[in-house]
Amino acid sequence: MCVTTCYTHLRSKAMHADPEAISRDAQDDLSWRARQRELVTWQTARDRILADIQHIAAHIHSPHVRRATRALGREVAALDRKLS
Repeated sequence: MCVTTCYTHLRSKAMHADPEAISRDAQDDLSWRARQRELVTWQTARDRILADIQHIAAHIHSPHVRRATRALGREVAALDRKLS
């Protein structure tokens, strides 16, 4: 049961002039937009990370680096599957 921190989409149950008292559709739209912003941020970061991994692999010729960069690439791919 909520005491003071619950939100509602029903204006009749919201505090007077509560900015959180928005419709379910508006809440869904805000959530979708936030998710899209997060996705764009992730995609940008992912592309940078993969470019850096490729750069390291191309310029440092060591079996340890080769293994580590492949492992990093797999981790990025796994995270991408979870976030995309």
